[in-house]
Amino acid sequence: MIDWKEAQFRQIAIHQVGNSSAGKPLALSEQLTQVFPEDYPLMISHFLEPFRDREAYAFDFANGEVDLNAAYKFIQRLFDHPGHLLNISQDLARHLYEAAVHPNIKDGAFCVVHFNQVIYEDEVTDAVVLCKVEDQETFIQLLEADHHFVLNKQEGIPFQQLDKGCLIINTDRESGYQVFIIDQSNRALEAQYWRKYFLNVTPRADQYHQTAHLMQMTRSFVSQNLGEERHLPKTDQVHYLNKSMDYLKTHDEVDVRAYMDEVFDDPLISGVFAQFQSSYLAENEMEMEPVFEVSDKAVRKYAKGFKSVIKLDKNFHVYIHGDRSMIERGTDEDGRKFYKLYYQDEQ
Repeated sequence: MIDWKEAQFRQIAIHQVGNSSAGKPLALSEQLTQVFPEDYPLMISHFLEPFRDREAYAFDFANGEVDLNAAYKFIQRLFDHPGHLLNISQDLARHLYEAAVHPNIKDGAFCVVHFNQVIYEDEVTDAVVLCKVEDQETFIQLLEADHHFVLNKQEGIPFQQLDKGCLIINTDRESGYQVFIIDQSNRALEAQYWRKYFLNVTPRADQYHQTAHLMQMTRSFVSQNLGEERHLPKTDQVHYLNKSMDYLKTHDEVDVRAYMDEVFDDPLISGVFAQFQSSYLAENEMEMEPVFEVSDKAVRKYAKGFKSVIKLDKNFHVYIHGDRSMIERGTDEDGRKFYKLYYQDEQ
């Protein structure tokens, strides 16, 4: 979907964004950060590569009121006037500082990076990366001096690892651009400030993301609700994952109600899944259409998470591709667990 093989680094601005509630100040740079031409490929690799295979979002604005989304306005200005990157990056840094009010939010370096010659769905355009570096790592630098080596300890940013990042592609402006998100600590409540309060983005509701959300929701339900909470046998868990994949591969569109009834052929489990869906969508601030087209691309990508294999200690892997009545689980008189397999032909 995104191709940056021909991408060109243009410029970068870096500011230090603290936490006002913790007494950490905002320090704005007064000039762009200098990058030497020989380091341009490194900039492309470090700031673009982490966004490979990320979900697409869009800037959100209620009732079409663009002025209600500050980040969207700043990015729009930046695409229109890339020569004003320093001033616009300062505005973005101020906006981030105002959003970082939770006392647990870490201070860090805030980077605004501009690229062009990025290819998105056969369209050549430019892109902006916003990222905040909250954690640095210690590394050892090996220096040679007077025929011997010296070890020098340094603090630095892990290569191709972003704590919080956002890639905005200059396309689909009217619908909020194509936005890709990284938030390594998004599980914590205070970390919502990056996606919700600073960027104010929402997942795109196209067929790709509807299909992806359904698959992720199904996998979470089977592993968490049926597996961890209800202790459903692995054979039954694999059975439901296989039925989900069969449905998506044999239907051009998903009727969510029919999907529940066909995949979870037990009415009780189907009802529990409906409740799980409601909670899952609310917690992740998502919406799902009752009927939508199946995205083959999403099915191919997320199919690897639907594992039809049962791992037995370190001795055996049992692959289940069809009828679960052909495998039985039990325990012998010595307490040893076993599976009994039935088959017609040996190949």
